Amino acid sequence: MEGIKVSVIMAVYNAERYLRQALESVCQQTLRDIEIICVDDGSTDGSMEILKEFAGQDDRIKILQHLEKTDGAAAARNMGLQAARGEYLSFLDADDWFEPDMLEKAYEKASLRELDVLIFDAYVYREATGYDEKTGWVVRREFIPKEQVFAPAACGASLFRIQMGAAWNILFRRTFIQEQGISFASIHHTDDQVFVYLSFALARRMSFLPERLLHYRKDVAGSQSANAGQHPEAGYMGPWVLKQELEKRGIYKKYWKAVANLALEVSEWHLCSMANFENFAILQRALQDEYLRALRADCLRPEQMTDPALDAWQEIVLEGTAEDMIDHYYLPRWLGEEAAELLHGLPWGKRIALYGAGDRGKQVFKWLFGWKWCSLATWVDRDYERIGFPVRNPETLRQGGYDAVVVAVESVATFRGIRSYLMGMGIQPENIIWLFRNM
Repeated sequence: MEGIKVSVIMAVYNAERYLRQALESVCQQTLRDIEIICVDDGSTDGSMEILKEFAGQDDRIKILQHLEKTDGAAAARNMGLQAARGEYLSFLDADDWFEPDMLEKAYEKASLRELDVLIFDAYVYREATGYDEKTGWVVRREFIPKEQVFAPAACGASLFRIQMGAAWNILFRRTFIQEQGISFASIHHTDDQVFVYLSFALARRMSFLPERLLHYRKDVAGSQSANAGQHPEAGYMGPWVLKQELEKRGIYKKYWKAVANLALEVSEWHLCSMANFENFAILQRALQDEYLRALRADCLRPEQMTDPALDAWQEIVLEGTAEDMIDHYYLPRWLGEEAAELLHGLPWGKRIALYGAGDRGKQVFKWLFGWKWCSLATWVDRDYERIGFPVRNPETLRQGGYDAVVVAVESVATFRGIRSYLMGMGIQPENIIWLFRNM
């Protein structure tokens, strides 16, 4: 097919639940002069059968297979990029979908203005509610210059904050991407961040189309973003690799403030997304001991920051301990003031015996050990026979193997009885922690 205006590249991995909607939204575009490159990334569900079904109905669809096992979609996207022949490139995730005239509107403006990069806005579709939201974080319009066409320098230190670092709401000129040697980096969750922001830094002509032309499906189980909390390295590798790429091209000095602002911003998001205290502590130490200073985030003065809140965050993340950050910053946000007050002062990283398996005990179990900032040595309750495993007989506490006993009961009289019982075992009062009342 000659005269391809847009190559739509879609990496597909176990996406059978949403793939039909995504493919239909591309095949039914009002712009017809397109190619649709679908790269199966080792799916084990029915994704390939769906791809073949659609390819049999639309000869614009080309199916590629990426057989080498990798972490993330970068390699599959790069394979699609190598095969593309269109004037412009569009990257669609297999669980998102386009508005019917997205490609027509985006291509018309991009080609008319001879753009290297065109950004447009998107709806955020919440899987839990089934509704679209108009948010202000997919595109930060306040950071975008007013000119119809602008160069990256016009954005200053806000260059990497005008868009969230995802490739799916951008049209890229293919020859520009190829000439500049831009490709997707193999970084979990942020594999497109380097691609997007490097293209911003190297573009000659950029523009923004102020319409919401894509539906970004949020909170999908098994997606890269949903699993970000398992990968502490994602909290710093995007800005770090971006710095290296800018250095290779001799332009890092020009953009260091934009990189430093990005590093501060994404560090907070990623710390908040960590799945447990261990991963939180790993990321916090890496940021504090190495990466934020290497990215010169400690050098930013308040007037060089793109958001006043980053000034306070700079001090917290560079000077605080992981425990302090959890106690005073994150717990109130995640669990509410009550839980934060209850859990404040617990022995972080210690082996805990939890006493109590009623409603409060179950609540504390979820708070403490669902996020794993203490390790659970044992869980006991005097009603253990009725409750059953994993709750055990309190007498097993005599065997030791823990650093402290957390008592999860609300009644002061009940707590005092339990404390006397535990002290009778030889447990020191300072190692008996009652969460629900200061004694």
